[in-house]
Amino acid sequence: MFRFRLHIDERNMWKILTEEGVAAFREVITQNEESMAIVTPRNPKIIRGLGFTSDFVRSFNESPELLCHLSKFANVPICAHPMTTNYSQINFGEPPRDGEEKLNQQMFGI
Repeated sequence: MFRFRLHIDERNMWKILTEEGVAAFREVITQNEESMAIVTPRNPKIIRGLGFTSDFVRSFNESPELLCHLSKFANVPICAHPMTTNYSQINFGEPPRDGEEKLNQQMFGI
């Protein structure tokens, strides 16, 4: 099993990986992007199934330290999803096309 150190800091509750962890996760994405990426009408590009191909992703999703940290926010026990294919799904976005950004601002106030 791949071992890594979480960076759980109460001052920045959302930063949970060290810089090395972020780099490792990006490497997993890079290694799998070409062979596993899917394009759909709703999504420019997505990657599913990294829990099957990456010890890092599997260890991250099953980390007792991470699950305990997330359980504190949810105020209920959190566990890894029983379907490994759902581990760390990656969704790639696209920059807004001409006019879309203004339309989003008008419609949604963003």
